[in-house]
This record gives sequence, structure tokens and C-alpha cells, in this order.
Amino acid sequence: MRHVWKLALYIAIPSLSAAAPLIVIPAITSTHGATGWASVAVALAIGNAGAVLAELGWGVVGPQRVGREPDNRSRIYAESQASKGIAVAVLAPLSALAAYLVVGEDKGPAALLAFALVSAAISPSWYFIGTGRPSFVLMADTVPRVVLSIAAALVIAGGGSLWFYGASLLIAALVSYVLGNRLGHLPMVQRLVSTKDAVGIMRHQSVVILGRGVSTVYTALPAAFLGVVSPASVATFAAVDRPMRMGLNVLSALPTRLQSWLGHPDEALALSRSRKSILLNLGLGLFAGSVFFVAMPIVVPVLFSNTITVDSALALLGAVLVFLICASRGIGLSLVSAGSPNSITYAVIAAASVGLVGIFTLGSLWGTVGAFIALIVAETTGLMVQGAFLVRRWRKLTTK
Repeated sequence: MRHVWKLALYIAIPSLSAAAPLIVIPAITSTHGATGWASVAVALAIGNAGAVLAELGWGVVGPQRVGREPDNRSRIYAESQASKGIAVAVLAPLSALAAYLVVGEDKGPAALLAFALVSAAISPSWYFIGTGRPSFVLMADTVPRVVLSIAAALVIAGGGSLWFYGASLLIAALVSYVLGNRLGHLPMVQRLVSTKDAVGIMRHQSVVILGRGVSTVYTALPAAFLGVVSPASVATFAAVDRPMRMGLNVLSALPTRLQSWLGHPDEALALSRSRKSILLNLGLGLFAGSVFFVAMPIVVPVLFSNTITVDSALALLGAVLVFLICASRGIGLSLVSAGSPNSITYAVIAAASVGLVGIFTLGSLWGTVGAFIALIVAETTGLMVQGAFLVRRWRKLTTK
């Protein structure tokens, strides 16, 4: 019963997280139209990209590390928060400036939204995942964000400014940090790690950080890139991409739950679990892609107040991308479990290189359809590279 309850929490966390923006989007499109949504979409892209960078890869290596080193958890947490604090202090203002410069309208609200999203990277949620306490993530991170997003949606639907969306997420980020540290009996200020040490930690994780940063090229930033070569396509692209990313956030419940399960000191057992993990993620991707294909043409007009429609061809492209991302997550988890997280970076670089060129070329030729084709080719490239690294790593482990 305890395991069922934990699994339910792991599912509830990303589900509620996805519900928060879904509540706000109709309020934005009904009162500020497709142009307001386009500005918010670009800010979301830039802010999420900055948040990935500011997180410094701790969401990838951190949970399994604290699972393997229970006696060293306080030091690991101090290292993460000290290093992430520096990253957020630098990247939040830069992301705000980028959003201000890129969007055509609602520049101030877009800048605040990007700033707030990057600020959320300081959340201790990853630590609670690694220590097997998803209830703390729900209470400290998910619930405050959902409640404040609902409040922002109500204000915007009543004719309020888009400023309220960014303000609500910034308050949520602060609440998450304070409440999370209180619940986990963790220090608000890290005294175990100096600024010099924090920079050293960032350098030590530079390969993983590079991979996370490069991955934003074809995961978080396509809407911003498409806005450069085909501005008229941004609203439709984001109308498919944002719900897809929200759905993938819900699906992350499975790989998130598998983090601590895969982080086992017995190599033989970890290898067996790793193979099962890949199969589970492949099955999840096939199911989720099928649901996406059927649901999107129905959901998008409702979600975006009939300002945007999606045909079956575009829905199919999105479905293929969903499957590929789920498969990539499964192999990525296995690489981390096999002690080769840096291999993910090389796969990401290959995928991002293909994706960046593809979005600028195919996006300029075929708009939204071209951008999704570029993302599919990029994700396939990354998946093949990850698979090659994993096979080689498994051979080394089994021939010891």
C-alpha cells in the first residue's frame, strides 16, 4: 500500500504541475488573443531554457547520488544549492532581458515571466525525489504553484494584465524554496560551501551542464527560434508544443519514480532494472503518442479559445515526437545508472546541432510543420547516439 501511495504522489506532482499553465492559457487567449499568447509562449521558452541551465544538471545526477550516498546528503544538498544560487543570480536577469528584446508586445510581462521561471530552479524538489519524499515536493512546490496560477488566471480572465502571471510564478518560486527547506529541515543559507567551492562544483559538472544547456536548443527554445524565421507560425507551434511539453511533464512521473529505483549499489541488479526501465518508457511513449494524436485536434480549439486549430497531420508529428522523447528518457536514465551521464551530453550536442539547423531551414520553408519535422530528426539523432553509448557501456560492465 505504501508503494501505491508513493506512485500516486509521483503521478500527482507532474499532473498538477501541468494543470497550472493549462488553467492560465485560456484566460490569456480569451482576453489578450493570439498575440498575447505568442508573447507568453516566447517568454516561457526563454525562461524554461534559462531554468534548465540554472539547474546545473542536479535534476539528472542529484537524485541517484543522494540515493547512493545517504551519509553525505547534507553536503550534496549544500553543493547543489550554493552552485544553483550563483547560476540563478546570473541567468534570471539575462533571461528577462532576452525575453524583453525578443517579444514584440507585452515586453515587461514577458521579462518578468522569464525571470520567475529561472528563479524556480532553486527549488529543493530534486533532493526530495532522491530521498524518496514526493509528498514534500507536492506540498512545497506543486500546490503553491497551482494555487497561485489559479489566482493569476482569475485576475487575467477578469481583464487583468499579463504582469500577474509572472508575479504569481515568482512568488511561487520563493514559497517553494522557503517551505521546502522548512519541511526538509534544510538550511536556508548554505554555509558548508564557499563561492569558490560552488564554482568548482559547476566546473566538475560542466559536461552535464553543457548537455543540459545544449538540450534547450531543441526542447525549450524552438518557439523563440521559429519567431525569428517565421513569426506567424509561433502561435500555432506553441499551441501544440506547450501542451505536449506539459503532457511530457506528467509522463515524467515514471522516470522520476525510477530514479531512486535505478540508483542501486549492486551493479547486476541495477543493470537488470535498467533494461526493464527502457521497456517501460518505450511502452509509455507508444501509449502517450497515441493519446496525443487523438486528443490534440479536439483539445487545442478549446484550450486556446478557438483562436488556433490543429489538423491531424500536425498532431501526428507531435505524437511521433512524444514517443521519441519518452524513449530517449528511458535510455538516458540507464546511462546515468550505468555511471555514464556524460554520454548524454554528446547525444544532446548531436541532436541540438541537427535541430538548430533544421528549425531555421525547415521552419522558414514550412513553418510549424517544418519545425516539428526538425525536432523529430533531432530527437532521432540523439536517441541513436545515446543507444550506441549505452550498448558500449553495458558491454564493459558485463565483461568485468
